[in-house]
Amino acid sequence: MRNLKYILPSLAMLALPALCSGQSIDEVLASVEANNLELQANRSLVEARSIESRVDNQLENPEVEYVRSWGVPAEAGTSGELVAAQLFDFPTAYVQRARRAALLRSRYDTEHAQLRQQTLLEAKLLCIEIISLREQLEVARMRESDAGQVAEICGKLFETGQGSVLEKNRAEMEYAAARNARSLLEIDIEAALNRLCTLNGGQKIDVGPVELALDRPLPLEQIEAVYVETDPSLLISASEIELSRQNVKVERAQMLPKIKLGYKLTHSPGQHFNGVVMGLSIPIFSGHRNVRAAKAQTLYAETAYRSMCNDLHTTLAALYDKAAVIERTIGEYETANAESERYREYLNRAIEAGQISATDYFSSLVNYYDVQSARIQFRRDLASIYARINAVLL
Repeated sequence: MRNLKYILPSLAMLALPALCSGQSIDEVLASVEANNLELQANRSLVEARSIESRVDNQLENPEVEYVRSWGVPAEAGTSGELVAAQLFDFPTAYVQRARRAALLRSRYDTEHAQLRQQTLLEAKLLCIEIISLREQLEVARMRESDAGQVAEICGKLFETGQGSVLEKNRAEMEYAAARNARSLLEIDIEAALNRLCTLNGGQKIDVGPVELALDRPLPLEQIEAVYVETDPSLLISASEIELSRQNVKVERAQMLPKIKLGYKLTHSPGQHFNGVVMGLSIPIFSGHRNVRAAKAQTLYAETAYRSMCNDLHTTLAALYDKAAVIERTIGEYETANAESERYREYLNRAIEAGQISATDYFSSLVNYYDVQSARIQFRRDLASIYARINAVLL
C-alpha cells in the first residue's frame, strides 16, 4: 500500500491554475467583429436597403404618347397628337417620405447593431465555455493519471498475491471511466473551438488564460437604464413607434391631390397647336383607410414596446436572482474545497499507515474531484449570467 505515496504529489497540481496560450476574451471579440462573415454580409444588406428606402421617394416615370388619326373622307387628311406628361405628388408627400426613409436607414443600422450584439455575445459565451472546459479537462487529466497509477499498482499487487481481483477490476473500471471522461472533454473543447473559428470568419482563434474572470455587472436599476437607452432590441421596438407615426403623416400627405403637368402638340394639314396638360388625381377611395391602418399600427407598436420593457425588467431581475444564488453556492464550495484539502491530507495519512485499501483510497478521492468540478461549473454558470446581463455593453 505504501507504493501509493507517489501518486499524491499529482493531486497538489489541482490547486494550480492551468495555462493555455491564446488571446484575451476582448481580443477574441474584436477579431470576431472584424472577421465574422454574417456581419459583413449584413452590412452590405443594410447599405442596399438604405438605397432602396430612397427609391420610394422618386418621381414616377413620365408618360409620352403619340396619336395618329386619319380623316374620313380621305380628303380630310390626317392629324397627329403628341402628349408628354409628368405626375407629381403634393410637395408635402416628398418631405414626409424623405423623413420616413431617414427613420428606415436608422432602423437598418440598429438591426445591424442587434446582430453584432448577438454575435459577440455568442462568441463571449463560447470563450467562457472553452475556459471552463479546459479547467475541467485539467481536473480530468489529474483524475485519469491517478486512476491509471492506482490500476497499475492494484494489478501488481494482484500478481504478487497481495491484492484481490475485486480491487484490481474496480481500479481498471475507474481508470477506463476517467479516460473516457477526459476524451469527451477534449471533443467538447474541439467542437467549441470550431464554432468560435466559424464565428471568426473561418480563421482559427484561441482564448486564454484559463482562469475565468467574473465581471460583476452594474446594479439592476442602472443596467436597466442602460438597456432602455442603448439596447438594439429595445431601440428597434421604439423605432417601430416612430415609423408608424411617420407612416400616418405620409398617408395623410398622400391623401392630397396628385398634380399632372405636361405638354401637348397637335398638328393637322396646315395647322399646329401647342398646349399645356394639367390635371389632378384625388385619392377618394383608399386614403382614409390607409390612415386608419397606420394609426392602428402605431397603437400596436406602442403596446409592443411597453411589453418588451416589462419583459426586460423580468428577465434581468431573474438573472440577478439566479446570480445571487450561484454566488452563495460558489462561496460554499470554496469552503468545501478547503475542507476537501484537509480530507485529502487525512487520506494520505491513512494510506501511509495502511489503514485503508487502494480502492477505498481512490473512491474517497471522488468527493475531492466532485467538489473541484462543481466549483468550475458554477463559476462558468455565473460568468455566463454576467455576460448575458452585460450584453448591452458589448
